[in-house]
Amino acid sequence: MKRYHKYILALLLFFSCGTLFAHIDILRIEQYGNVIVKVTTGHRYEETYKAMIMGKLAEILADQLGYRDPIFIDFRGKSSKKPMYFISYCHGDNIWINDIWVDEAPILDSTIVIRQFTNQFDAGTTLKLLEYAINNLSKIKEEQKEIEYSRKKIRTIDTTLINESLKQSASPDVTKMLSTKVIRPEENFKEGVSYFWYKNRYTLFYRNYQNEDLVIKELDDVYDLHRTHCQAAIIFDTESSFYCYDDSRYTKKLSQRHIINNASDCYRPYLVSNMGGSKISIFSSYFSSKKPSPAPKEQTSIYLTDEDRLIQDLDKLIEQEE
Repeated sequence: MKRYHKYILALLLFFSCGTLFAHIDILRIEQYGNVIVKVTTGHRYEETYKAMIMGKLAEILADQLGYRDPIFIDFRGKSSKKPMYFISYCHGDNIWINDIWVDEAPILDSTIVIRQFTNQFDAGTTLKLLEYAINNLSKIKEEQKEIEYSRKKIRTIDTTLINESLKQSASPDVTKMLSTKVIRPEENFKEGVSYFWYKNRYTLFYRNYQNEDLVIKELDDVYDLHRTHCQAAIIFDTESSFYCYDDSRYTKKLSQRHIINNASDCYRPYLVSNMGGSKISIFSSYFSSKKPSPAPKEQTSIYLTDEDRLIQDLDKLIEQEE
């Protein structure tokens, strides 16, 4: 254990102010043709990029269905396991009537409004909701009403109808959209690790200085992505597991899959930092389920890139050294 002294010292210095990490909600609004996408999340930050991918797909689907009027898709991250979906039509009044988010989106006329409150955003669900709204616009206009949800008033049609529509098989139009390749949307991306969405899966790739995209691995999901430098990144495929890709290494550019303990109880995003050399720190906060009562805990894991080794907990390592 003595050989880890230098890692402990460096990380103690770096994380002396780790508890000052600020937890904030991320708000992002983008427009793709006649589709405006708004996403708010306080934990799963990578979902903002996925929501934008779905916005691009929604634009293509609306065009394919011949719908040209404005569409507003509101993605809101929610920790509850039960997702909620709402569909309404705005007649030119403020789409945020009696709501707390009045200034977060423009006031639009003749707008389909789709709201999703869920922990994880899904392309198939988003496209089904949009197709249903376009094909049933007259019904929505006639039957929508205000309901109270989470102490807020939201206009929607009967949510039973919405949920029943989601149980149906995807239409040919939606199926076609699910076979559309969309790269993670970000400005000024020139080199490094990224991914593209295709058929509800995520393919990691590395873009080199020659603008060539080299496929790394296909994943069911990308929970989080942290670039540690232009040639390397930590990629979480679940809330508790990650890979490291480093193009600067001559061999084994992609690491084995590592599992972080206590990650399932993590309540805010990972803080990933390149400590220099072969050290990457992964800082997390979680609620301990141990008795007598749940309490917030912090954990710093150390990933050693040259050894492809994960040290789970800095505190426990210190205790063993003492």
